[in-house]
Amino acid sequence: QPTEQDKCLGDGRSAQCKDPDAPLMLVHIFSSRKDPTRLVFLDNAGVPERKEDNLDFRLLDGIDEAPRHAVEVLKSGRLGEMLLRSLQVDRVFWNTQDREQLANYINILERRGQILLQYIEKQKLALVDDY
Repeated sequence: QPTEQDKCLGDGRSAQCKDPDAPLMLVHIFSSRKDPTRLVFLDNAGVPERKEDNLDFRLLDGIDEAPRHAVEVLKSGRLGEMLLRSLQVDRVFWNTQDREQLANYINILERRGQILLQYIEKQKLALVDDY
């Protein structure tokens, strides 16, 4: 169900709020020249306040494979640790952020990663080597 944070855009970038079953159009998609069948969706419109029982997996409809390494990271339980390590590389960013807020976001990402992992396993997506 759409939340107040969801935008009802008329330009085709999101489903109309009146019709949650309306098809979604993807934007910010890149493909490899070497293998144009492999698409990468680059759009971070996550809403941290969205309840975990109201996540929308419609963007994943039709996807039948997932990168093996990403799934292994989710299974390992090390996503949060890896995120923290990657954020620390940018010292200016790291030294100017509210650590409590960062920890909260990382916890949200870890929980959502586990939900995504459950989705991948339930849908029996094939695991492929990273592109």
